[in-house]
Amino acid sequence: LEGELKVAEQNKESYCFHDFTRVISGGRVLLQGVCSGTPPRKGAMIVPISSPDENMLKVEDVAGSTVIIGSSGISEIKDTIFIEAPQNSNFEKMAAATREMGMSSSLHARVLLGNEPLPPVLEIKNFEPFKQKLNKYQFSAVVMALTHQLALVQGPPGTGKTLVAAELALHHIKKGRKVLLVAKTNKAADMMISALINHIESTGASKELLALVLRLGVEEKIAPALRKYGLQNKVEAHTKYPELRDIENNKNNFFNELENTNNGIKAINDFINSKPSFGAIRVPIAETRKIRLNSKVEEIEHELLILNTRSFKLRREIAAEIIERAPVIVATAYQCPRPELREIMFDAVIFDESSQAMVPEAAMALVKLKSDGFLTVIGDHKQLGPIVMSEHSMLKVSLYDLLHKRIKEHNKATPPNKKAMLSLRRQYRMHPEIADICRMLSYPEGLETADIDRTLKVDTSRLNGCWQDRIIDPGKAVVFVSTEEVATQETKDRKGSTLNLKEVEIIEDIVKRLEDLGVQPHQISIISAYKGQRELISSRMQRLSVGTVDSFQGDENDVVIFDITRDNLKGAIGFMKDSNRLNVAVSRARKKLIVVGNRKSLGSHVKNHVFLKFLKAVGKNIVVIPAPDITDEEIFVPCNAETMPETSEKQVSVLNSRILVDLFDFK
Repeated sequence: LEGELKVAEQNKESYCFHDFTRVISGGRVLLQGVCSGTPPRKGAMIVPISSPDENMLKVEDVAGSTVIIGSSGISEIKDTIFIEAPQNSNFEKMAAATREMGMSSSLHARVLLGNEPLPPVLEIKNFEPFKQKLNKYQFSAVVMALTHQLALVQGPPGTGKTLVAAELALHHIKKGRKVLLVAKTNKAADMMISALINHIESTGASKELLALVLRLGVEEKIAPALRKYGLQNKVEAHTKYPELRDIENNKNNFFNELENTNNGIKAINDFINSKPSFGAIRVPIAETRKIRLNSKVEEIEHELLILNTRSFKLRREIAAEIIERAPVIVATAYQCPRPELREIMFDAVIFDESSQAMVPEAAMALVKLKSDGFLTVIGDHKQLGPIVMSEHSMLKVSLYDLLHKRIKEHNKATPPNKKAMLSLRRQYRMHPEIADICRMLSYPEGLETADIDRTLKVDTSRLNGCWQDRIIDPGKAVVFVSTEEVATQETKDRKGSTLNLKEVEIIEDIVKRLEDLGVQPHQISIISAYKGQRELISSRMQRLSVGTVDSFQGDENDVVIFDITRDNLKGAIGFMKDSNRLNVAVSRARKKLIVVGNRKSLGSHVKNHVFLKFLKAVGKNIVVIPAPDITDEEIFVPCNAETMPETSEKQVSVLNSRILVDLFDFK
């Protein structure tokens, strides 16, 4: 981590700002300044030199050399150097948390980072779940987490991980414990608080909790429907907010007065510069008035600094009261080092998406856990792990991986009913045929499917037997669409990412037919392993949800079209060699999984046994796209070797005695 920090320091950019003026926009105090040289990008996070980390500011807007910066918490700004440091800030937070955890004497740190054995199993009596319809795996997971101060829950796709987290949180709250629900991403944090709110509303839990649940995070990154649980909304509902609002109104009045005064000074300067002939009499009078106005500017700025400081302190005071009263806080790990939580310690931490979080990332949350608290780690090592660009292999170890290793070592000598690790084995998301592929890829121990109807509803009266209808057939939950009869060779975009134009056109045809048969655009998602293909699909089908496999982890939809994209003479499959990525791609679909690729190209040279098993499983129902009809004008292609590029890859295929230049190496 220290090595990575040095890289971040070397890449850190500095900017010099000058001529600051304070402005009000949307009820907020902002700073407007001029940047020397190339300005930072809009949205960048910057920090004043010699300013604490909590005063990190956001670049709100950039127009030429003029930059507008958020000024929350800044009581005095002069000409200064600002440093753009988003990576540096995160690395500093992770490094500080990792050091703190490494030096900690807490039980959790000694187990995770040392060789301390797991703590003894606690007793629990008369356990009664809030949700009566927990399945046996979910029930056992909650009991295990309440009786083990360190517990690991593996949750395959659709098995109810967030439900378990919500149930567990309510039991900790019932026992008077302060709970931190933490996730790797804002999307997962939103899912956790949604599950918790639903759990409170639909069970016998105290409804008073609804007003106390707190979601910490940047407001723009919280789902709009959940912002009422955010800190800003709760600050505005606080009894002290009228005082804060009055201070802000006073600031607004002073800023208006400041603007008028500055306009007066500008008018005097214009008069002095444009009326030199009046110098003997009029200019001294103007200069005297200018001095008085400059003095007034200083007085107004002094009052504004006082008001800004009062506003900042009062806002912090209100936030501290809200956080202190909240029995449960939901946040990402990156929100845990924020200054409002500096003095707060939690009795229980429940970490979801832990298989995606590096240990230094997780440490930012774990150091907020009391030494005798409860840590429950939820994740799935059979899905995607941390996204790490570094070559340091230790950074690729997730919190889930680390605890899984420690518990596995401990469980060798532990009776089955005392073990601190459990897997959820019943899924509620996918059609059984889709779940069977996931089980084959990643869960040989078994993955049960709940008794639910996952048949895709379409207007069957309009089915006419075309190739698109054979794909959409509601009786087939998984269909492989093979492009072997059409030219779909992959290419590269300018950034070197793989794309396949012909497969995009085929997907367009499938989507159009789905919509014709009554499937709504919001029910359809398209995923690819390549950013280039994702961007190409997004540009042509903007109404749909489109992303990479990695970005879709945690998402689901009724219909998922998985575009393999790869189609080359070598049979190279790139990212698809990873069984975890295949598992994520398949398990996003609830009712229909459509896989698009060239069966012959993918299956002819590939030696990866996992991918071949995947091809065999999805290929049970296969639809081969028919070759397009060829007109006479398209038939005759000169096959003179001298006219072909020496390095071109072409192949001659014969179709109804017509010669097509497609894929072959002419030399």
